[in-house]
Amino acid sequence: KFDDKYFCEKGKYKIPNLRKKRYIQDHDPHDTLTVNEILAHSSNIGLVKISNKIGMENIFNTFKEFGFGQKPMIDNYFAAPGLMKDLSKWNEHSLISIPIGQELRVTNLQIALAYSAIANGGYLLKPKLFNQVGSKKESSKILRKVAKESDLTKLVESLKLVVSNGTATQALENQSICSYGKTGTAQVYDKQEMRYSDSLFISTYAGVFPCDKPKLVCVVSFINPETDKKWASQSAVPAFREILNRVINRDQNLSMDIAHEIR
Repeated sequence: KFDDKYFCEKGKYKIPNLRKKRYIQDHDPHDTLTVNEILAHSSNIGLVKISNKIGMENIFNTFKEFGFGQKPMIDNYFAAPGLMKDLSKWNEHSLISIPIGQELRVTNLQIALAYSAIANGGYLLKPKLFNQVGSKKESSKILRKVAKESDLTKLVESLKLVVSNGTATQALENQSICSYGKTGTAQVYDKQEMRYSDSLFISTYAGVFPCDKPKLVCVVSFINPETDKKWASQSAVPAFREILNRVINRDQNLSMDIAHEIR
């Protein structure tokens, strides 16, 4: 339930019952948050506690349903499958790592397809390539139903909080256009050091707009951004804002739809 509450340990959490000590930290310390607030503020501690309640099998099956770890079915184009370990290879750390973006690899195309499913009521679509702007539109092919629309409606309300009162607020709060999305700042795995780097990051923002009858999904990533812009809120979100403004200014039909929504 999105109004369930979890104690977020005021920023630092020692995972219990592990053979090797492991701590999870949040970017900003928080006391008790609802599930909505955990998503809005990107609390790793909250996500780990939620994941422990959901369980490995449910998380694995949901990731698979949304297409992670699988090669997207796109014609005449090589699309990487990313990496999603088989459930048999998960260990006690996987339930901690995977929900916060470790122990797996996903592509921006996979993220975009997943957010499209969230925006369209739960249908995973087959992606298509367009050679030029203004190419003839074709109806989208549905691959499968991945979630209930009623559940996704609640999730969208949480993603709106990311913009209104969460990690994307600073860059998007003054926008008159309703959008929703999620930030993500991932540590890069250092193969030489055999651990996740403390200095190399990938910052990402996946945004959907407008809120009513969404038309576009935009995923922006920065690989190893400048140190003072390592968080997605400092790099990917402002870039999304600029893209959003350009799209609206250039697409008269979209502008009219959004203006109608605001009224």
